[in-house]
Order: sequence, then C-alpha cells, then structure tokens
Amino acid sequence: MSITEECQADISSKLKEMNENTEYLTQQMPDLRKKYPNMFIAIFKKKLVGTDADYKNLLLMMRKKFGNIDTVLIEFINEEGYYFII
Repeated sequence: MSITEECQADISSKLKEMNENTEYLTQQMPDLRKKYPNMFIAIFKKKLVGTDADYKNLLLMMRKKFGNIDTVLIEFINEEGYYFII
C-alpha cells in the first residue's frame, strides 16, 4: 500500500468515526439537553466521555485521556434547542 493509499484509508476511517459520533449526538440530544444544558460535551466511539462548562478545560482533559483527539467530537449543548458543530 502506498503512502497516499494509507493516508486516504486513515482519513476515511476518521471520517466514518466522526459521522458515527455525530449520529450518536443527534440521537441523544434530547437527553443531553436535559442533563448538560449550556455545557460542552465530548463523544468518542459513540460514548459520552467528558463534560465541562469550559471548552479549553474539556479539550485538555480529552488530550490527557486519549492523546490524539482527531475523532473526539466536542459540542456545546445549548438548552434552547439548537447546537453548533465545532
């Protein structure tokens, strides 16, 4: 396998995992809004793995916990019913 093929396979794998995390987020959003209003949450491999009111703190926690956070989805859960994908 060439370097280009390896890179494409790696990117494809990461995109697939991020899509799965996003689907999980969408499915869990009603419960997440109730439990974590106006908080940042982190999802990894379709599991909630961290929460914090401060984005930078959550980011540092995830880096400490996982090292590479390429496929950790971090989102702000807005109690008003809309959200932004960061």
